[in-house]
Amino acid sequence: SRVNVGEILLDPFCGSGSLLIEAYYVGAYPVGLEIHPKSIYGAIYNAQKCGAEINVMVGDATKMPFPDNAIDAIATDPPYGRSAGTFKRTLISLYTEFLKEAYRVLKPHSYLSMCYPPYLQKVPNIASRIGFNESFRSSIYVHRGLTRLISVFFVP
Repeated sequence: SRVNVGEILLDPFCGSGSLLIEAYYVGAYPVGLEIHPKSIYGAIYNAQKCGAEINVMVGDATKMPFPDNAIDAIATDPPYGRSAGTFKRTLISLYTEFLKEAYRVLKPHSYLSMCYPPYLQKVPNIASRIGFNESFRSSIYVHRGLTRLISVFFVP
């Protein structure tokens, strides 16, 4: 996500807080949203165990409580439907609405790094229609049943 020291890194699907902890250790100001209230406690617990200071709140990544152009970088791993709930939304609608919000809250010339499953190969096309430019894409094999695509999108 190319976040710099002192900048705000947002993980709008923060889960257990691992990306926020990493952001803290590179000197960024980590902010996390999580729709599942119980996960917030896990993120706080994990950060305390690591000696990291993070800021987390219950929130919906499709309706972010931030003003336009307020976030310096986003790094996230949205749910992909197996064990994570999507609150009765289809994955494609969840990702589309999230990408619209990400574009709105990111500052110009900033980056969004995200993972997604290969069966959602439309994600870069959706991001492009919203206004993002894809600057990087790769895949990572996690285990026999899971491969993840990783894309980095740029706000012009």
